[in-house]
Amino acid sequence: IPGEGGYYINSLNAGQGPLRGASSGAVGHGHLNATIIAGSADPPPPLGPDFFNYGLGVAPGANIVNIPRNRAGYTGDDQTVYDDSVSTPGPNGVHATISNNSWGNGTNGNVYGALEAQFDGFVRDASLSPTVDPITLIFSAGNSGAVGLTRPKAAKNLIAVGNSEGLRSELGGAGANNMDDLAGDSSRGPTADGRIKPDVVAPGTAITGGRSGSDNLSGNIDAFHRWSSGTSHSAAQISGAAALFSSYYAQWTGERVTPSLIKAALINSAVDLNGQGTSAAVPNGSEGWGRPNMKNMLIPGVNVKYVNELTELSNTGQVATIPGSVADGSKPVRVTLVWTDPPGATDPALVNNLDLEVTVGGTTYKGNVFSNGVSVTGGNADTVNNVECVFLPAGIQSGSGLSVKVTATGLNGDGVLNNGDPTDQKYSLIIFNWSATQAPSFYSMAGRVISADGRGIGMARVKITDSQGVSHEIRSNPLGYFRFIDVAGGTWAVSIGTKRYTFVPQNVSVTGNMTGIVFRAEPGAP
Repeated sequence: IPGEGGYYINSLNAGQGPLRGASSGAVGHGHLNATIIAGSADPPPPLGPDFFNYGLGVAPGANIVNIPRNRAGYTGDDQTVYDDSVSTPGPNGVHATISNNSWGNGTNGNVYGALEAQFDGFVRDASLSPTVDPITLIFSAGNSGAVGLTRPKAAKNLIAVGNSEGLRSELGGAGANNMDDLAGDSSRGPTADGRIKPDVVAPGTAITGGRSGSDNLSGNIDAFHRWSSGTSHSAAQISGAAALFSSYYAQWTGERVTPSLIKAALINSAVDLNGQGTSAAVPNGSEGWGRPNMKNMLIPGVNVKYVNELTELSNTGQVATIPGSVADGSKPVRVTLVWTDPPGATDPALVNNLDLEVTVGGTTYKGNVFSNGVSVTGGNADTVNNVECVFLPAGIQSGSGLSVKVTATGLNGDGVLNNGDPTDQKYSLIIFNWSATQAPSFYSMAGRVISADGRGIGMARVKITDSQGVSHEIRSNPLGYFRFIDVAGGTWAVSIGTKRYTFVPQNVSVTGNMTGIVFRAEPGAP
């Protein structure tokens, strides 16, 4: 860095971390990934025959700290890698918050072991200092196909990325002509304990970028560009998307985004693939939750509620509830819960079990209970994943009640570091298509219309009117009984109309289902 063709990644947005015995300079693979993430140039890089840029990054100009983990002579271990990542400032003076990792350490049947637990710990705290310094770890899922994920991709807290095709048929032929197709060698899940992995997919076949170093990868395009294929480049795409979301969220809220919220944003935005190798509906062990769509993350076109680890659940059975309503009936409702779970010991890996429930218009859905990619009622609460989603299609009436509930079903480990509580957990939550306006609760109102001496009056007109002038009217039965259903909570003016009896209008406050309401006629009528 910068090296040959290095104007896409240079000293303006990239710096070298501690070399720890490794030589400096670009080799090829890592430099290409850096340009996929943050490649930037003025004037912009040229267009290929399909009118896509060569070398322009997903997050152009994002700052890069180069850590030479896989270079010959490097003496650091994995703890050193991530401690250096969060302690080395980039050219903008900001320490790294996202780590792109395009490497793997063999396969083991997607089992959770000590290596996976170690990386779950790095996401929670990447530094050796007394401070808590979390980092988002984004990993290539591996290129081992059905053999499984390369290690440590079965870890709970990192983001494992599979390989959907790019759109560079001039380079990759039929293997790079449909973003809905999954590459045959993209490593598959689920994990041995049934968790959903990979988490997401992104284009990784025939991906172009800046040329630097002696390794020409899949081939050089010209003096400044080359291309390559594999989940390495899928991970780089997602790292760029994560950088964009981090910047978007920080500028909007002033908060530093947590790894769990980045993961929730990627998953909540994802679209289901429908090409080769992706015929099963999400979530599944080939594409995870699908391919993130940055428009859904950054230009959603509808209000989105974010919870960035604001609530601490410290007691089993504790419930946090967010009331609201559906903002737009033409948009889907998508709710994603993610928490950074404490490291486990073995399968099953989950330590702290949180459960998601979403109630829409009176119907309740549990997290991760799906049929054909859509949430359905019934089923059992998820007991293995630290990601839970409820996805509902467009068509739910605007203003319908939308209540999201997170329950601490089991707290068995230290989910919040350095607070003195050994069993607790924070979480991140995204509610897509949410309004803070709470929909009214609806109740029934039943009673009887009687004469002054207590006889039931049939066919009386019972009319109720709310503060907005909305009215409902029914008639009493032959014995004088009546019943309204779906009455919104609040104060209603009630009037009774008959030819022979006189009634004084009354106001009734509806706060729950009401029975036994009696309206008695004024004395003097027959």
